[in-house]
This record gives sequence, C-alpha cells and structure tokens, in this order.
Amino acid sequence: MNRALELQILDQFTNENYFEPAKNWPRYEAMYRSCCRWALDEIRKEFAARPQSTALDILSDLYAEMEAAMAGADECARCNGITPTPALVFSVGREMTKIVAGLYL
Repeated sequence: MNRALELQILDQFTNENYFEPAKNWPRYEAMYRSCCRWALDEIRKEFAARPQSTALDILSDLYAEMEAAMAGADECARCNGITPTPALVFSVGREMTKIVAGLYL
C-alpha cells in the first residue's frame, strides 16, 4: 500500500471517529478524545517523516515508544500536578497504535 493511501485511510478514520470534542462534553471524555487526536497526529507525523518504512513498522515502533514513556510517567505527574497525566496520554497513544494497525492488516 502506498503512503498516500495510508494517510488517506488514517485521515478518514480520524475524521469519522475522533472529531474535536464539543465544549459541553464531560471533562474526562474531552481529555480522552484530545489524547486520541494527539496520538493520531503523532502517527501521521511519523508516516510523513518515514516514507520508506511500512505503516506496521512505524506503528510497532510508536507502540514501543509509548510503552517506554509510560514507565515512571505517573510519578512525574504527581510531582507536577499535570492533567491529563502523562500515563493517560501515553496509554491512549499506545492503544491508538493498536487500533490504527488494524486498519492496515
């Protein structure tokens, strides 16, 4: 599959399933949706930056990066009062890589 088609699939998936949250959404749902959109943006950036790599190789690498970033993330958040917590952001990112990988299998 060529990269243009992969990006088209990713964009369609994002627009249909992870549109911007409305201002009146519950706080957690808005945070979750924002984390999903962040992860999808990161995936898109990696697809563009690595044109010679397969989509599944990129997603596998991103999954490993998200997994590694989760280690120790909660401790950092407790010290700094960050919301959403880095652990939530990276766990959502990790899950999004698995969901997106399913689009290319």
